Amino acid sequence: MFLIEEIRQVFENERFKEDFAWVKQALLLKRFGRTMSIPSGAIARLAYLVESTLASAPSWDGNEAIDTCKLAAEIAELLSTLDEVDRSDRGKLALHASLLYELGNMPALASAVLDKDDQPGLLDDALRRDTPFSSLLTNGELEKVLSRETDQNESITDRIISEDIVSLLAYEQGRSDLPEIRKTDSAAALAQVVNLDRSSSELEAISAVIHRRTERSTRFNIEPDLFDVLREVHFPSELWPTQIEAVKGGLTEDEFSSWGFAAPTGTGKTLLARLLIVHQLLKNPDNKILYVVPTRALVHEVTQDLNTILTHLQYQAVSVTPQLVSLDNEEESLLTMAAVAVLTPEKADLLLRLKTFINEISLIVIDEAHHIENGTRGALLELYLWRIRKLFSAKPRFVFLSAVAPNIKEIAGWLGGYTGAVVAEDRATRMRAGVYRLKKGDNGRYAGIIDYSDGTSIEVVESKPERTQQKGIIQLAAALASAGPVLIVAKGKRTSETLAKLALDWLSERGIAREHSPSNLESPEFIRLDSRLEREMYSSVPMRQLIKYRIAYHHAGLPPRVRVAVEAAIKTGLIDYVFATTTLAEGVNFPFSSVVVQSLALQEPPEKGKPRRYNPVTPRSYWNIAGRAGRPGYDREGQVILFEPSLGLDKVELVLDEFLDPAISRISPVGSALAAGLKQLHLGIEAGTYSISELRSPVLPDSLSRGEQGIINLIRVGLVHARAEKLIQVPEEILEGSFAKTLMAADEEPAAVEILRSQVEMLNDFFARADAPSPELVAELGLSIETLTDLMDYVTQLENWQLESMQNAMYGGAINFDQARFVVGPVAKRMSELEGGRLGGFLSDVILNWMRGLPLTRVKALSNLSNSFEDLVAVIYSRVQYLLPWGLFAFHRLVENECVRRKITTYNDSILSLAYLSDAGVPNFNALRLVGLDFERVDATRLSYAYQESKASSIANIFGWLKATDRLSLYRIVRGADNRRMDYDFDSILDSV
Repeated sequence: MFLIEEIRQVFENERFKEDFAWVKQALLLKRFGRTMSIPSGAIARLAYLVESTLASAPSWDGNEAIDTCKLAAEIAELLSTLDEVDRSDRGKLALHASLLYELGNMPALASAVLDKDDQPGLLDDALRRDTPFSSLLTNGELEKVLSRETDQNESITDRIISEDIVSLLAYEQGRSDLPEIRKTDSAAALAQVVNLDRSSSELEAISAVIHRRTERSTRFNIEPDLFDVLREVHFPSELWPTQIEAVKGGLTEDEFSSWGFAAPTGTGKTLLARLLIVHQLLKNPDNKILYVVPTRALVHEVTQDLNTILTHLQYQAVSVTPQLVSLDNEEESLLTMAAVAVLTPEKADLLLRLKTFINEISLIVIDEAHHIENGTRGALLELYLWRIRKLFSAKPRFVFLSAVAPNIKEIAGWLGGYTGAVVAEDRATRMRAGVYRLKKGDNGRYAGIIDYSDGTSIEVVESKPERTQQKGIIQLAAALASAGPVLIVAKGKRTSETLAKLALDWLSERGIAREHSPSNLESPEFIRLDSRLEREMYSSVPMRQLIKYRIAYHHAGLPPRVRVAVEAAIKTGLIDYVFATTTLAEGVNFPFSSVVVQSLALQEPPEKGKPRRYNPVTPRSYWNIAGRAGRPGYDREGQVILFEPSLGLDKVELVLDEFLDPAISRISPVGSALAAGLKQLHLGIEAGTYSISELRSPVLPDSLSRGEQGIINLIRVGLVHARAEKLIQVPEEILEGSFAKTLMAADEEPAAVEILRSQVEMLNDFFARADAPSPELVAELGLSIETLTDLMDYVTQLENWQLESMQNAMYGGAINFDQARFVVGPVAKRMSELEGGRLGGFLSDVILNWMRGLPLTRVKALSNLSNSFEDLVAVIYSRVQYLLPWGLFAFHRLVENECVRRKITTYNDSILSLAYLSDAGVPNFNALRLVGLDFERVDATRLSYAYQESKASSIANIFGWLKATDRLSLYRIVRGADNRRMDYDFDSILDSV
């Protein structure tokens, strides 16, 4: 037995430092399938240190003890893999590594270092995470485990250990109290005087692990009534250390009206969100929960995840469509029935402006909370939360989650009330950060080397490194792929495709491209992806060939259903290389082993008449992406590598060191996009780029950047809503209650107040117009005043007969395209996003063909655009589907308002119907109903037309017709004259109908 101080003294010994440097380097080489020579006597010295630590650690406590156990565990992990160590000793060292990782609060690594055959029977169950111990069991499942026959090959000591493990299992599962005296403790005492098959130090460590697992059990850390509910949904039986920190730090304590949690990716924030939501529903079963995520992709992912547990409890989470259009009856009905609504900040803001069930909300979870500092969307989120808090001083409760926000308490605290927060630094697996460089050796030849921040280094390319940037990054990815799937974060969507295609050529030339087995090619995930690529894109789309060799790309130029299929293929292990953009990589939650970042300087979208500008990848964004590396339960470590040849450090002001230390505390505090925007506006005024009087105009000056326009327009939207709800008396109040205020210097506030006052004055002038709509209507629409004015002016100049003809845009639940073009064209011409970019009337034909439910290849063929297919997809799904429904809804409300003013009674909400149909890209409501059931939009359109033409349409609804029509006929309908390939999921969707 040693005191921790004695062990730590060894760490300061120069010989140990040399030995441990070898350990780190050797572990790194193991990842690449290489070995290095062993220093003389190192194995014996390090094995003795491991044994000494294992024998002493159970009596230690504190952070220094945890760090020491981690270090000794790494040593044991390496020694357990060396051929120079006897086979029987390697198994024992693997067990020691696992025990030490457990004592070092790294349970994910504890499971990863053990092979299946390292330990027998229930002992294996106790030390791994893919066993009955991983979740709470039903009574029947528990009985099966408890009644398991004893393994006759187990030794006496292992049988004793197994009895304690059964007791632990019974306790964790709520079946019994844990006995105070453990038999393993007695065996450890006996092993000190009698020679048993396990040493006293092993037995004491196993006993300590069982004791700590008791304290880490879900049952031990939560109240009994919540535990009973979690058992019904097979919640994990044990919490990880970071999760326990969160629970003990106030996760479920309602006295914290605002609470935050920051912890690295892969440390269990998703499970904490589940725990929090179940707790909230248990306390307030009739209230609603809003779960706000930054991207549309995450809306679907989080909803699916939550429903894995909520459906067992007779609750439901729903995805609220991110398009900014009013709620239709079906969506409103879903929201009324659902317990949890998952949505983007934009949709949350809309629900607030529409006053939809806002009084029923008891909890708002803001995931990826650091996005509050990101541009227009961050400012929108801040102003949304400010208005929620202003409207309801007592509730709801706010919970902020992030992987990269060291100041999470300040983010939570600005909303007022009693604030709590936890920042957990520990990762589930090791993380190595490094830079790939080409270096010239003494022999005059270049080699590809990764220099890691921990001082280790490796030649990943020992000869003939590629000298061009694109081939070089593929060569690096190929070297890293030996450890598992690699995510390559590319500069943009075109680059991601180019790299993916080049990767296949490069790997094939060297005979190392991995082709799928026949069984993989017949798997549901592969067929689904291949069918969607062919039918929703085009038959020769490059990815169809790439996925056969385990390569894919992922960007905004893929239709949403294709992206979902790509993600499913990645999750099931069918893809080794994924080339994605930075935006999409942030939302991806997949099992990558390594992440390679191509550039830290991304070119901004060009603005006419302005010089080329580059946007830096911030350390926060970088570490959020880097967190995708290192799969808990599978990987022992994750690696994130900067590809130096194309980093672009000369284009942006960045300090490389900030990208090499993964500690959350080393990342700069999260700022406020609103504060940054107000400061930027003040600088623009001071520089004479624009004047304060120009900011008072409804039409903003062209000299404003897109970001500056977005901030001004968001301030206007917030002020209008505040006016409609009578939330403030003077403009200063909007600053007083903001996160921005907490980050402003005293001398910056007067300028911010002046800008706010200028916007109030502009709104006063706007609402003084004789034809101005009410503040309530303007707040509901949430448009920029410039867009709203354009639409208003257009509506007011229409003749009565033109307003009356609006009813002809729809006929019998279907779009009348001859008339609809006179609605869609003017709206597309005038509709713009808050950052100023207009949708554009030139897209009218694209939009109308999209709404006809045509395949995208046909939409492309009929358009006059020179854009690539992928660019067209991005335009439709990122702009048309985002802006058009919003614009049509606003146009509908203005036409409705104008008809009331002129006493025209024939308007029939036809434009509102167009808004819903434009959202889905279908021509009638029968097709829209089918899209709501997951039929693909073209299939839904063809089925709806066939139904309308059938004799059955007069006696049955479309669902009855589907049920009555034979499958072969339905297949012929959806295949159509172009013989379109069938959707892999068509039959299963049809069965569900």
